[in-house]
Amino acid sequence: MLSTLLIGSVLRKRKKPDKINDFIHKLKIVLKELNETTVWLEIITQSQMIPIEEFIGLKKECGELCRIMSASVKTAQRHRKNNQ
Repeated sequence: MLSTLLIGSVLRKRKKPDKINDFIHKLKIVLKELNETTVWLEIITQSQMIPIEEFIGLKKECGELCRIMSASVKTAQRHRKNNQ
């Protein structure tokens, strides 16, 4: 769950990035943390700490967030390329 907290922290800090490269780097950190969160959710589910139904919803949400962050990285990289 620590990785989930880090995601919010990174996104909050991204409001005024110094550079586009910094912004892209932070988005990639968010993607890494989302993937780590999914792994931890799988471990927690296997240990029967949460019901499988809850895991399915949370895993779906992580997947949606990963797609959003991936699209954001691609958009930022495109903007960086166009502004060079």
